[in-house]
Amino acid sequence: MIWVRQADGAWVARYGYDPLGRRIWKEQYRDGAGLPLAQPKRSYYLYNEEGLLAEARQAIALNAEGLATASAAPALHTQYGPQPDAPFTTALLLAKTLDSNAQQQLVFFHNDHLGAPVQATNAKGQVLWAAVYEPFGQATILSPAPTAEQPVVEINLRLPGQYWDDEARLHYNFHRTYAPNTGRYAQSDPIGLRGGINMYAYVGGSPMGMVDPEGRIAAVAIPLLTPVVVRGVIYLASAAAAAWAAHKATQSEAQSCNEKPKCKAATPENIRVALESSNMLTMQPTVSAGHI
Repeated sequence: MIWVRQADGAWVARYGYDPLGRRIWKEQYRDGAGLPLAQPKRSYYLYNEEGLLAEARQAIALNAEGLATASAAPALHTQYGPQPDAPFTTALLLAKTLDSNAQQQLVFFHNDHLGAPVQATNAKGQVLWAAVYEPFGQATILSPAPTAEQPVVEINLRLPGQYWDDEARLHYNFHRTYAPNTGRYAQSDPIGLRGGINMYAYVGGSPMGMVDPEGRIAAVAIPLLTPVVVRGVIYLASAAAAAWAAHKATQSEAQSCNEKPKCKAATPENIRVALESSNMLTMQPTVSAGHI
């Protein structure tokens, strides 16, 4: 998605991307209700290997040709603290951001089993921001009323890898744009039918246990509890998840595996022995009859 306009042609927002497909700037002219902002703004996004690292913002204005002109230098707005070596766009642990009092505030994210932030608290444990999610990621924000003593913060993070665009009422999801109210993407799957028959569906209709941090490959989210009680989430792509689950299911049987017919080599003799005590016939008459 590169721009959003109203029916009358008025600009709502414009977006820019780098060669890797990462959004690097956004110009916003109207809010989520379609009303003009008192001060249009441009946001810049910086990344590292773990994903979103920082946001900077500056005031802008549209000239007669419809081009944005800056009225102030960019100012750092938010710095993110991702978990080291985490999958791209996931596992954000904290942020330093401007609060409703225009003061820098260090906040800590409390994430659910998928890795979506449900609360942001300050160093005193006060809740500055909270969200309640519907299954497909539509969030209701429950921030307290801002006060001088307890300001609130703006958090646009949603499901892993997704960033809320208030002006479009959509989530930026790296390779695609996601509509949380319908649970569908605005663009087809960039990997085509390899991602499933429905190329617009989110995680194959399984949002309670799967995520898609990059908007192209669904992955299983597995809550992880380390010995030092540091909670996190690991993500396994569907094929890898199946292999991992199969490995865990058979791991406990490894020591006694050689004693079980199903674990023996598939030699003609072992097949014959296994079938002797079974009333199930294979589709090969010679095997079922023991003529090997």
